[in-house]
Amino acid sequence: MKRPVFDLSDKDVRNSIPEGPWVLLTPSYKTGNENNDTLPEPVKRFLREPAVRRKMIGIMGSGNRNFGAHYQAAARQIAKASGRPMLFEFELQGTQWDVEDARAILEQLDQEVAKAHGE
Repeated sequence: MKRPVFDLSDKDVRNSIPEGPWVLLTPSYKTGNENNDTLPEPVKRFLREPAVRRKMIGIMGSGNRNFGAHYQAAARQIAKASGRPMLFEFELQGTQWDVEDARAILEQLDQEVAKAHGE
């Protein structure tokens, strides 16, 4: 299934509201300063809108294991704050197996959403 992907670095995308259920894929960054936030600024700005947060049904995260305890920190922080599940985590750009696993998770989620809406 081909699904739309929206880039939050685009201001028009950040200022929009998703039409239906959506999944966030976010990187986590840590620059070495313990007090630095790992959450990318475009993601923060997008999630400020309550209607955007209500339609979010899960989070996927990419990270770097070199960040140690901060690996996947942004995705985990959003999941905890939103009460939405962490659906999948992968390192850096992921592997071909990560792509296959993520696709399978999203397809299962599509089926669950369709079933919940009586489709």
